[in-house]
Amino acid sequence: MRISSVPLRVFPRLLLLGILQCGIASIASSDTGSKASTIPEIITDDYSTLWVLLGLVLASMATWVFGRWGGLAVPLSTRRKAWLVSLSLLASGVWLGYPTEKDDLNALKWEQWSPERELELLDSGKAVYIDFTAKWCISCQVNKRVFYREDVIRKIRDLEITLLKADWTDKGPVILNALQKHGRVAVPLNVYYKSSGEGDLVSTPILLPEVLTNSIILEVLETGKPYFERKELGFIGILGFAFIGGLILNLMPCVFPVLGLKIMGFVKQAGEDRKKIARHGFIFTAGVLISFWLLVGILLWLRNTMKQELGWGFQLQEPGFVFVLALVLLIFALSLSGVFEIGLSLAGTGSKLVRQSGYAGSFFSGVLAVVVATPCMAPFLGVAVGAALAMTWFPAIAVFTFVGLGLAFPYLLLSLMPNLISRLPKPGAWMESFKQGMAFPIYATVVWLVWNLSAQLA
Repeated sequence: MRISSVPLRVFPRLLLLGILQCGIASIASSDTGSKASTIPEIITDDYSTLWVLLGLVLASMATWVFGRWGGLAVPLSTRRKAWLVSLSLLASGVWLGYPTEKDDLNALKWEQWSPERELELLDSGKAVYIDFTAKWCISCQVNKRVFYREDVIRKIRDLEITLLKADWTDKGPVILNALQKHGRVAVPLNVYYKSSGEGDLVSTPILLPEVLTNSIILEVLETGKPYFERKELGFIGILGFAFIGGLILNLMPCVFPVLGLKIMGFVKQAGEDRKKIARHGFIFTAGVLISFWLLVGILLWLRNTMKQELGWGFQLQEPGFVFVLALVLLIFALSLSGVFEIGLSLAGTGSKLVRQSGYAGSFFSGVLAVVVATPCMAPFLGVAVGAALAMTWFPAIAVFTFVGLGLAFPYLLLSLMPNLISRLPKPGAWMESFKQGMAFPIYATVVWLVWNLSAQLA
């Protein structure tokens, strides 16, 4: 057995076992009723399992790199680079997953948010910071890094700010109503109320940007003013932001592997008829647009017909959907790694459709790109999505059409201008390495989905 095959056999099996266990727990929880409603006043997040699994992804990738390019059959210069990359990935994995003791003395304490607790604190004139978050929201988890910085911790304590966490991992109308009061229908949302005298008027809420940095937090807390003033956007401005946000989604870690394989498909088609290449681009775009139309259509239909209070990302609040998505992505990643050939199962059929080079492959690549892009949309599309879901049918669908056009634009451009394809690398052995390498970000996405699923079933 080649050393490169070890992580492709052991690690996915661990993931599959975790997914199946969560699926069994999901069935069991549906039979035993709802979860207990008692939640501790102080909320602590246990990320240790997530970091260990992500560290295992990096260690697996290190083993794959070493097995593929670190042998005696490759040139010495390539071998040295492989060793360096392998050691870097392995060290990063060990650093990320190594268990460390938490220093409770230096950790910030977050209370569970509720409308009553928020009103009580504001009436007493205290400074309040509210983090509307969810474990399925990737950008929410990335934002949390700033609250481990010593200068941020010191500033929060100096100002005696009470920290509230509104966890929207499980769907619920109470948190959604609070989001809607601030003009949002999705997380992340960070709100700050500076202190006021007891009995005085409550200070105006300050909405922080969707992407947080150390300097942004400190500036808002020190000045008590918004980091930037939000201007009312006209409909044309919302469409523009929707297109730009969709374009940026191509760089998200959970989306990039799927679309990277689509670019590799263009490389394979470099010598084909121009009209055929253009049709692939249009069909990929159709897969993206139809998927967005279906998602927003379901959401608007539930809102108007069934009077259900749902926000963007509602499908990720359903354990069954998360379970199926994790299973499909795992099988997709395994097929990219070459562990086995796809069988006839439903998940295998979907993965095979994405990998094949025909028109169906182009269409389902677009569908899968939209599905995995949903958790990444809020930082770039929070305003546009919130505005769209408050609109009537036609303008709401128009906004999401522009999001889809932004997501599909680079690939539509390549299909309509085949001369650009000639600037891509020529087909060769690198394509198999690229395909296998793209499996590891998908493994990381599966890890995050399993962690999210376990949180919903806890």
